[in-house]
Amino acid sequence: MKKLLIYAACGAIALASCKQEKSTINPAEIQNDSLRAIINARDNEVNDMMATLNQIQQGFAEINAAENRVTLAKEGEKGDKTAQIRENIQFIAQRMQEN
Repeated sequence: MKKLLIYAACGAIALASCKQEKSTINPAEIQNDSLRAIINARDNEVNDMMATLNQIQQGFAEINAAENRVTLAKEGEKGDKTAQIRENIQFIAQRMQEN
């Protein structure tokens, strides 16, 4: 009987010592992780858009080369990519109307 009592006491102690502490997650850490995920998603989207714009500009450059078209920068005008894209689109639209 003593052995049974000793085994029961050891079992109770073993079960009591296996208490798992819940790890408390700080709400600020959760918010920080969420914001990082949003920022990473935004960065990936911006990188994808920039890659697409680069492909479009490369396509325009190929069209300009095929049409023997040279774009000259006006004096004091820096490489305004938006204006160049608009000009290329207008050129293509004009060529399409001519054909």
